Amino acid sequence: AFPRPRRSAPTDPRPAEHEPFETAVRHATDRLPLDQAHALWLVDVCGLTYAEAAAEAGIPLKRFAKRLHTARTTIRKAVS
Repeated sequence: AFPRPRRSAPTDPRPAEHEPFETAVRHATDRLPLDQAHALWLVDVCGLTYAEAAAEAGIPLKRFAKRLHTARTTIRKAVS
């Protein structure tokens, strides 16, 4: 398991027009399968390279890249 980001208020307030988009991204991320959410977390939040993240997840690099691609595609479709 991995820690989920806290849902606290941002330290730098964003314009109100961004809230619907950010909410949609949050909801889409929360609905991802755990393996895809983990891939997204390792690269986009922790800042690991694909190779580092794949090693951390214990899977081959190509499989990791596919998970990350699928997660990002799912989120993109959900917010468009």
